[in-house]
Amino acid sequence: MWQSLWLSSFFGLQPQNKLDLHNQIFSLIFHSRGGFTHSEVYNMPTYLRFYYIKRLEKEYQDEKEEYNKQKKKRTPTKVKRPPKYKR
Repeated sequence: MWQSLWLSSFFGLQPQNKLDLHNQIFSLIFHSRGGFTHSEVYNMPTYLRFYYIKRLEKEYQDEKEEYNKQKKKRTPTKVKRPPKYKR
């Protein structure tokens, strides 16, 4: 009995780690826009999974910076209003 308890607590993921794993799987599938399947990410080595998460994070950060740069370049357009007349 003691040995089976020891083995069950040693092998496998703890409940809080399972949630982290599935959050990583969801993030990779969703943010890669279908570039990965669930089974690919689930069976992927941890170092590769972390690499792709960091790489996607960098890609989205670069995209945000480019968007902000283009947004600053745009000149605000003035709304033309009709002339004011006294009544």
